[in-house]
This record gives sequence, structure tokens and C-alpha cells, in this order.
Amino acid sequence: MKKNLRKTFILVFCFVCVGCASIAQKKRFEAYNNSFLVGNYLEAASIELENKSNKKNNPSDLLITLQGGAALRYAKKYSDSTDIFDESEAIIKKHNEELLLKSAGSQVGSVLWNDTAMDYKASEYDGIMVNTYKGLNFWQQGDFDLARVEFNRALDRQRRAKERFAEEIAEYKKGIEEKEKKNKRANISANLNNPLLHKGIESNYSNLKDFRAYPDFINPFTTYISGLFFMSQGDYQKSSTLLKQSFGMVDHNEFVKNDFELIEYLANGGKNDKNYTWVIIENGLGPVKEEFRVDLPIGFLTNRVKYTGIALPKL
Repeated sequence: MKKNLRKTFILVFCFVCVGCASIAQKKRFEAYNNSFLVGNYLEAASIELENKSNKKNNPSDLLITLQGGAALRYAKKYSDSTDIFDESEAIIKKHNEELLLKSAGSQVGSVLWNDTAMDYKASEYDGIMVNTYKGLNFWQQGDFDLARVEFNRALDRQRRAKERFAEEIAEYKKGIEEKEKKNKRANISANLNNPLLHKGIESNYSNLKDFRAYPDFINPFTTYISGLFFMSQGDYQKSSTLLKQSFGMVDHNEFVKNDFELIEYLANGGKNDKNYTWVIIENGLGPVKEEFRVDLPIGFLTNRVKYTGIALPKL
């Protein structure tokens, strides 16, 4: 009897601890977001990084370093941002190495205990953006050699993402093709009147549709910004390939279309002595988990149970 009581006490104690931890984490996220959204980037970075453990490359610090590194970048602390992102990259590498060794038990734990109490796990997107931001940091610091290395790493992660999601991409392409067959006449009419079509890209337009399936599986921004970087470095052929892919993924975007036309002109021997400035505006929000709670009304069946319900995360 005592053993059972002890086990019950330990279980209840664990639930209480997890609940307290998740509340503290939620408050930290709210404080970070509030500072970040009003442009207090150094304060936002401090809120995150003061919670970082003393142990270097601690897996539990991944989200902290990702958010801290991003805030430092926006605060124009490029070297500090890169140092923090280096830690993020090391943790991501460790996560990837351990991925195959993980059991389903950790995911069961997220339901049994509390999803917010588990360490944040890296996605393909995280690794891609870490290298993209590091590339931008070096580019803005004028260290073009290191910027090239980081953009190439980001593109290599994109390649691996394509391989990982090859089946899904193929299925998505199949869906696009079937949809186009059903609307063939409408598509022909739309293409003939498409203001984004231009004789400078017509010769390449036939295979642009091959890239339409990629935006849900890789990051078009990384491909696009890498294309601009290689254009700035005079690597017109590589830039042309990347901007072609970018336009194929977002063929409704006139700015990307204009950049693709420009690089096609330069790659084919054209001369242009004009100076250009690109203004990149980052906006939008990432997915957020919210609580989905189901309260079970069994109180009318018995007065011996005070409350029964379940809370699950949803995007």
C-alpha cells in the first residue's frame, strides 16, 4: 500500500513539475515575442539566451539558440549571431545523428506528459535557415568567401530535403499535372495572357513548372537569396540556375521574374553598368501549437471523479 502511495505521489509530483515548467516556458516565449515584435531585438535575444545552459551544444538549447541568433542578427550583431547559430548547427547535427536511434517513446511522452516539456527537435527548415542567416551575416560583413560557404551549405540542405521528400514531391507533381490536364484550355488562355511571360524567358519557360511542387518541401527564399548572392559575385551561370528555380516556384512574383530576366541577360553576355539595391522584407509567422481540450462530462455518472478530460496540441 505504501509503495503504491509513493508511486502515486511521485507521479503527481512529476505532473506538477511539468506543468510549472511549461507555464514558465510560455511566459518566456511571450516576453520574447513582445520584445521582438516591437523591434527590441537585443532585449529579445537577452530573454532567450539568459536561459541557455552552461553546457555547450546542449540539445535542449536548440530553440533558444535559434531565436537568440535570429534576434541578434536583426540587432545587427552579426558576429554574435553567427556564434550562436554555430551552436544551433552543432545541435542540429547531433539531432540528425540520433534521429535513427530514437524510439517512439519520446513522442508518447509528449502526449502523456506535456508537449512543451520536451526539447525542441530540429526540422529540415531549421538547418536551411541557420545556414541562410549565417550566409547573410557574412555577406553583410563583407566576408564573401565565408558567405559563399554558408549559402552552398544551405543549398545542399535543400538538396537533401528534396531527396527526403522525393515521394511526396512526385505525388504533388502528379496532382499538378492532373489538374493541368483538366484545365488545359484555361491554362493555355491564361498563359497567353500572363503578364509575367516575356520573350527573354520563353525559351526556358517550358520546364519552369517542374519547380512548382517544391515550395512546400524546401524554402524558396533560400534559393532566391543565394541566387542574388552569386549574381553579386559574378557567378552568373549558378545564379541563373537558382533564380530560374525561384521563379518556377513563385511564378506569380514579378520581382523574382525581373531578377530572372536580368540574370539571363547577363549570363548570355549582356552588359549592365547599373547599380541595384534589393530591399528584402521578412514577414509572416511560423506555426504555433495551441491547446485542444476535450472535457468529458462523466460527473453525472458518479460523484467519485471530480474531473476527466484530455488536452492535445494542435497547429
